[in-house]
Amino acid sequence: MLFTFYLLLWTVFIRVLSVTARPATLRVASINGTSTTPSNDSLLYSPSSAGPWNPQGPAGFEITVLHGYQPLYREACYMSAVHLLATQVTEDFEGRLPIETMVYNDPQYHDLTIIVSSLGVDELMLRKFFFWGMAQIMHRMTAHHSFIDSWYELKWQGKVVGDILFNLNPPRPPLGGKHFQLYKSNEPSISTDAYSLSFEYRVIGEQLLVDKDVFMATIGALVQLAQNPEQNFDKFAGGFPTAPVIHPVYNVRIFWTNSQPRHPLSLTKRLIVDSMVATMTYGLRFGDFHALGVTVKNNRREVAQGGYYSPPLSTENVSDS
Repeated sequence: MLFTFYLLLWTVFIRVLSVTARPATLRVASINGTSTTPSNDSLLYSPSSAGPWNPQGPAGFEITVLHGYQPLYREACYMSAVHLLATQVTEDFEGRLPIETMVYNDPQYHDLTIIVSSLGVDELMLRKFFFWGMAQIMHRMTAHHSFIDSWYELKWQGKVVGDILFNLNPPRPPLGGKHFQLYKSNEPSISTDAYSLSFEYRVIGEQLLVDKDVFMATIGALVQLAQNPEQNFDKFAGGFPTAPVIHPVYNVRIFWTNSQPRHPLSLTKRLIVDSMVATMTYGLRFGDFHALGVTVKNNRREVAQGGYYSPPLSTENVSDS
């Protein structure tokens, strides 16, 4: 009897040991839910519910991640991502990227290259996949403090649709040795003969924001703006929405309003893009991420009011009026 008891105890112990010895399945938070992955080497991210203005895209879109080992400069990742996204916001969201492989190296951050690769010349990546992929990538980097050179495979309904590589210079070919085409794109232009923007900034109260929240809200707002088919606006508000139970929560909102309601062409999509980038850069330049109000002038004529803040601060407190 005693022998039977010890034999049963040993069997239970072996079963517990076999369970605890298995590699732990990593649970990863996304905007709307969690997803599980088989190992730490290939991380899978997929929002659990679709929403028309979700920067990470609908539930059928996901990324898998293969990490390198080289650390990346955190600021370079955020700013390069913002500037690269800004080059595509005014293009057709449902259309395709212009070339098979885009290689982006921000003039201010020479050590980082972002490479966006389609499946081939005859199967260029849909622009919406690029936007959703960049949003998920930056959310993942931020949530897990994993600013490391990495290769991200983009999938739609389980099928690979392209990949994005964050890499130190000089760029290494992604897996498969794809041919690179150089894609140089300048920062959004804010000065031409008919389009010359100037910005007046003012700190609002004592509300101090977290820099990553401002970065991610700007990224989210750029993706949301790209999804919006309109080219002219009376007002625009955006951010990177997250469920309250999901970490991290990016508690910043971006807003812009038309100061010239009789001139509906004043607040254009291009102007909002340039204003968002300039406003985020202002906070970074001075290392000051207080709630910020901005007056935008085009050729010395006021055309828009905007900025960023953390709820529950009202936009009425941010404008001059």
